Amino acid sequence: MQQFTVRPDSFKEVQNKVIKTVAFLFGGVLFLVVVLPTLMSDDSSYDRTLPYMILLFGGVSVFSIWNGMKRQRALFESFKLIIDDEKITRERLNTPVIVIFRKDVQRIIKTSSGTFCIEGDSKLNAIAIPSQIDNYELLEKTLNEIKPVTVNTKKTFLERMFIPILLIVALLFFGHFYMTDKIVSIVCGILLVLLFGISFYINVTNKNIDTRTKRVSYFSLFIVALVIFNLYNKFGGT
Repeated sequence: MQQFTVRPDSFKEVQNKVIKTVAFLFGGVLFLVVVLPTLMSDDSSYDRTLPYMILLFGGVSVFSIWNGMKRQRALFESFKLIIDDEKITRERLNTPVIVIFRKDVQRIIKTSSGTFCIEGDSKLNAIAIPSQIDNYELLEKTLNEIKPVTVNTKKTFLERMFIPILLIVALLFFGHFYMTDKIVSIVCGILLVLLFGISFYINVTNKNIDTRTKRVSYFSLFIVALVIFNLYNKFGGT
């Protein structure tokens, strides 16, 4: 049996990327929830309160990022990969255990960033191994013995589409809540419900998502309910 963990203090190699991603998300929410409604409002009182709202939201964002980084570090450093004669097991703090039997391994991919992805019967519940894993060469050799590793020099679909998807969601929010054209607003609302529905399903069924993130994802149902309520009003007004 072989056991692999991440290198000590290797979280520093990924924390900047995590901070940038989270900051981008909070910036998008700030623009959609605070700045955009203020810019589109004729009420002059919004102009006076905008700086205070930005400061308040910014403070909350900084605290949330700091707290989130501590949680992400704990998750990252708890990563453990166990390979024995029958199966491959991934364990991580507050995250469902993933077990893929050797006979069920469909393919093993090495990405352009050096991470490994072991796919079994379920692509959704594949085992993702960070490039900061200790004994990297030994792991790669072991994985090649299970299944020849396919090297993918291109970025993954999620890496390429992460920012575009966020921009599309932002545009759909704008189109649904702020566009006066009813048809455009309804179409944007329906697409939002579909996107959030798919995202919620992936979050609650994906074993790579930790328990807290799964709980937080239920908040998206509130957004879905808000959009559906707004759609109901628009259909009722036709």
